[in-house]
Amino acid sequence: MGPTNSVRILQGDIFFIIQAEIPNIAAAFMDNVNVRGPLTCYETNSSGWYVSTAFADPAPQSAPVPCTIGLNSQHFEVIPKDSGICWFAWEHLNDINCVLQHVKEAGGTFSGWKMDICILEVVAVGHCCTHEGCYPKDLRVQKIMDWLDWLDCNTLTDV
Repeated sequence: MGPTNSVRILQGDIFFIIQAEIPNIAAAFMDNVNVRGPLTCYETNSSGWYVSTAFADPAPQSAPVPCTIGLNSQHFEVIPKDSGICWFAWEHLNDINCVLQHVKEAGGTFSGWKMDICILEVVAVGHCCTHEGCYPKDLRVQKIMDWLDWLDCNTLTDV
C-alpha cells in the first residue's frame, strides 16, 4: 500500500481495536487514545448527601453514602467495602484497564513515559478536556476573535 494510506490505516486499526469502548469510554485520534472519566465526581457534603444531581444513575438518594475528604475540603463518595477509594477514581481506572486490555489483546503497546493517567484536564486536538466537558483552547478562540476585529466587511465586494 505504501505510505499514502498509512494514516488512514493506523486510525482504522486503533478504532477497530477499541471499538467496544467508543464513544462512551474512549476516543482516538491517530495513535492517541483518550479515556473519558465519569460524568461526575460523586461529590457529597460532609454528612454523605450528594451535592449535585448531575447523574441519573444511581437512583435518587434515600440515605447518606460513605464519603471521604479530598482536595480543597471537598467530600467524595467512596466504595462501601473500601472507604479509602473514591468511587469516581475506581470507575475511571476500570475504564482505563478495559482500553489497555483491548490494546494488549491486539498486541499493541503504550509508551509509559508519554502516558498521563487520572489527571484533572488534558489538551487533546486543540481542546481542553475535563470531567465537565471539552472546550476549545483559549488561544484558538482568541485567534477567531482577533480575526473578527480586523475584518470589516461593509459591502459585498469586501466579502
